[in-house]
Amino acid sequence: MKILPTLLTSVAIATSLNAADAGEPYIAPYFNDKQAAMSFTFDDGFKGQVDNTLEIIDPLGIRGTFFVIPSRMDQNKGSINWEQAKAMQATGHEIGTHDAIKPRLHELTQDEVRQKVNGGADLIEQNTGVRSVSFAMPGGSKDTDEVMAVINEQHYFVRKSAYLPNAKTAGYGNAGNRKWEDEKTRKEIEDVIANGQWYIPVVHAIVNGYSPFKSKEEFKAHCEWVVSQEDVLWVAPMGQVGRYVFERDAAQLEIVEKSSDKLAFKLTHTLPDKVVFDHPLTVVIPVDGVTSAEVMEANRNPVEASVKDGKVLVNAKPNGEVIWVRWQ
Repeated sequence: MKILPTLLTSVAIATSLNAADAGEPYIAPYFNDKQAAMSFTFDDGFKGQVDNTLEIIDPLGIRGTFFVIPSRMDQNKGSINWEQAKAMQATGHEIGTHDAIKPRLHELTQDEVRQKVNGGADLIEQNTGVRSVSFAMPGGSKDTDEVMAVINEQHYFVRKSAYLPNAKTAGYGNAGNRKWEDEKTRKEIEDVIANGQWYIPVVHAIVNGYSPFKSKEEFKAHCEWVVSQEDVLWVAPMGQVGRYVFERDAAQLEIVEKSSDKLAFKLTHTLPDKVVFDHPLTVVIPVDGVTSAEVMEANRNPVEASVKDGKVLVNAKPNGEVIWVRWQ
């Protein structure tokens, strides 16, 4: 099979080396070949706290997961409304399902849990047009087998380290005996990066609420530092990172053809829900001295790609399409 003559995506970087044969391609642990991932999560959906949060993170380009209590959003109880939720989704934030502390989920029947949890997810989809795939357990509720069975009927990602691959959740702010420290948290994130983990902060309030920071400035300074780690840290909503890591762990990378200056491969995964699990995976092709690469699907659809540090990075959806890569 010959490579197609017209390639739609072209990227290049300067280098003094000559390109050589490619090493063995592999799927990156995180998107764009980042070493680790981080997902900011914000609980309860109170309008004042959401506004405080967006004021800080939006200008920095951080997109997070906002866990709302859907049953409160039409009741004018201080929560954001559906229009604001849709506007947040439009800019890249995720709206996830949460619930009130009482009654506790493990004290209810499965049908009652289903009405609260899945009913909440249904409200999100009905009012925003976007399905909720992420869930945050209300405080005090236990993740019994019965409760989890219902949650997993509609949600793939539950915010708890035990349910997310290589993840670590962390409470932010000051509550009870917990006194949050920026310097200590930065060290913890550096360890996460070194270990290739997924870090998930749990934030309730920026100021004047449950578990707040000392000031907006304290949280802003922390977020600015997080953004400074972008070369090695992928910061994205929980559902977005979750899609990637679930697909990565179920992915199959098949080499169709390989020579000294080109490669054809296809990427698939074994997860049954192909609608939810359609996030591009980053395929890394090590090529010493590579200066440029051209990438496209066999059907001529464009494919996002880049060249960095002797690697061709191809962000391909795991849809089974043959993808051609040619480099110099």
